[in-house]
Amino acid sequence: MKKEITTTSLSVGKFIFNRLSEELADNVTAIHPVSAPETTLPCITYRRNNFSAVGAKTGRSADTVKVEVVCHDATHTGSINLAERVRHALEGVSGFVDGVNVRSCVLADSSEDRSADAYLQKLFFEIKC
Repeated sequence: MKKEITTTSLSVGKFIFNRLSEELADNVTAIHPVSAPETTLPCITYRRNNFSAVGAKTGRSADTVKVEVVCHDATHTGSINLAERVRHALEGVSGFVDGVNVRSCVLADSSEDRSADAYLQKLFFEIKC
């Protein structure tokens, strides 16, 4: 019999995917973890970028996870509009969300870039679990 494993901050991708899917279903063609296969724009990719844990006397660490969410669109304005929607969907969310205990989610940094076929808005969220 398999032992039940408690969900930790390593599963924060479930929170990101489910939250963005609920909030942005009408605005994107796809949401992908890590990287996007060839897909129609606009789309979103996300990945866990950094992890730190602070030990606690209770045995359960207080984790901080940094997640990069990238908004891909054919136009610069479209990528910015999508980034605004992503920020609205994620920032300030807290509680037990999709099996992960999210204490806070804050936009910590952002940048923009251009790939061969898309404008990119990169949003870096700091999530405390």
